[in-house]
Amino acid sequence: MTNKRRRREQKNRMKEITNIVTAAAMLIIAVLMVTAVILYIKNNDFFGGLSESTEAETESISADGDQYIDISDNSGSSVDTGLNQLSTGEIVFILSEDDAADYDDSNLVEAAETEDTSGETYYYLADSWMEIDEKLYYFDENGYACTDEYSERAFDFTFDEYGAVTCITYNENYSEPLSTAQEDYPGMVQTRALRVFMDENKTFGPYVAVKYKKAAESLTYYLGKETNIQYASPYAFDLNDGSIYYLALEDQTLSSREASAYETIAGKVFRMTPGASKREIAAEGAVGFKVLTGEDGDPVVYYYDGDRLRRSTSFEEDENMVVFSEDAEYVVNIETEGKAYLELSGGQRVTLASDAFKAGNFVYQLASDGEILSVEAKTTVSMGGYTYEMQNGSAFGMNMVRLIRTNSEGTSEVISGEIPGTTADIHYDYDSSSIIAEYKDNYGISGLLKVSLEGDIDLITESRSTSGTEELYGISDGEVIYKITDGESIQFRSADMDITSPLAVAIDPVVITTTETEESTSESSAATEPTVPADYDSTIQGQAPPAGTTYDPNRIQSGTDVIVSDGPGSADLTGSGPGGASSSTQIAAPGGN
Repeated sequence: MTNKRRRREQKNRMKEITNIVTAAAMLIIAVLMVTAVILYIKNNDFFGGLSESTEAETESISADGDQYIDISDNSGSSVDTGLNQLSTGEIVFILSEDDAADYDDSNLVEAAETEDTSGETYYYLADSWMEIDEKLYYFDENGYACTDEYSERAFDFTFDEYGAVTCITYNENYSEPLSTAQEDYPGMVQTRALRVFMDENKTFGPYVAVKYKKAAESLTYYLGKETNIQYASPYAFDLNDGSIYYLALEDQTLSSREASAYETIAGKVFRMTPGASKREIAAEGAVGFKVLTGEDGDPVVYYYDGDRLRRSTSFEEDENMVVFSEDAEYVVNIETEGKAYLELSGGQRVTLASDAFKAGNFVYQLASDGEILSVEAKTTVSMGGYTYEMQNGSAFGMNMVRLIRTNSEGTSEVISGEIPGTTADIHYDYDSSSIIAEYKDNYGISGLLKVSLEGDIDLITESRSTSGTEELYGISDGEVIYKITDGESIQFRSADMDITSPLAVAIDPVVITTTETEESTSESSAATEPTVPADYDSTIQGQAPPAGTTYDPNRIQSGTDVIVSDGPGSADLTGSGPGGASSSTQIAAPGGN
């Protein structure tokens, strides 16, 4: 009995020991599982990775040293390729002979201290950027990873003690060293197939136009073509896999109004292929960037947003990119005192410096922020097989204007009555099917004329100005936009095209000879200024006829045709009619209908 009891007690003790060991093992397993979960959450893999990350493609890059992997001293007989730390402390990227075959000799440094027992030679990656475990590294000409600061053109890079980039900023004071400056291609970066550089003579505020040249072609082109030139901060562009990457940094010195013109590009890293009409956004809010080919062979953009280094592999088409084509609908914005800006009808400023920007029937000289600097002079309008011209001449010792048209065979015809004064530029308005002309009467009063293709001539009433010279700047939505220059004073105004006062009516076409055309277009300076009758009220009756002529103020007011006659200023302009017979056209008094 005693022996049985002892055996039972021993068995119980063994069972207790087994239970204790089992409990301890379970505890250890539990601890290991918790540790594995923590590592998975932190690094998104299980000890080497079983699946790819499912996080967003643009994410923050941590520079914590404890996440740095594969750092060990591998000098001696056992060599591990990849990222390593030498016994002297330098961080290197070791390549085998097979891996080194993918690199140019200029990017390799032979690593003699890493020969293994087989005699194979290893190399350090040199003078190169590389992405390793979603971190950005730069290895200098000796093959050592930079662990402090490094500058590449206008961008300054900061690295942590393990060689990973932590910050990228732009140096606005950077300029090319004289020894490397390219007269024809300033700021150039290039591959075998493509050169990218900047046009310092074409600017958009603080930005410069980006140009490129393909190796197989002799011509250079603007990125985005002439209809939407792309701009970047000086030297803030790069090349990768045939695409151009560029950044226009935000400029804090601009006023809020000026900045609004640049807000569609400021702080964004764009990607665009030469010859394309669309661009993609790789990053927003960037103050510096670097693009390279990632570990998977796809392009990667590292950029700094002023707070953290970020990594982007997604590229989204920029829906806000506008192509400023001739066929688009434009308006002239005169909200800023003393200035006029060209905009698309939706309010997008034309951010395109140009000496000859075509917008409908107008050709503008534009500053890079869309300010209209001048309007190209235009003296004829071609429409419906005819060329129309407001012909200046003189009669009765005063300046006179009439509308003539010329067909494709060169035959010219007068199709309007004549009005006193002179005209300058003319432009055609498609909406109203009429010609708008700059006008000044013989007493210095300016205005704009609305002229039908049939020959009716009206004064746009609201455009009448008693001083200064008027210049037509644009036509849209039933209004004319014009500039009044009076000495040093400049004003921009608008006038309703539908509010008009008749000056002359259309007449049956009268063919004119070349001699008559030359006489009627003689310089208006030969005319003398007439004397205004003492009882004449120009605000009611329009411009006065010459002194000595016979006129009836009541009939002028009523719109009835008035024939000037029996005075020293009467005239008879004679031309050959359609049948070759002589025909006579007498001049209707100004204001006649």
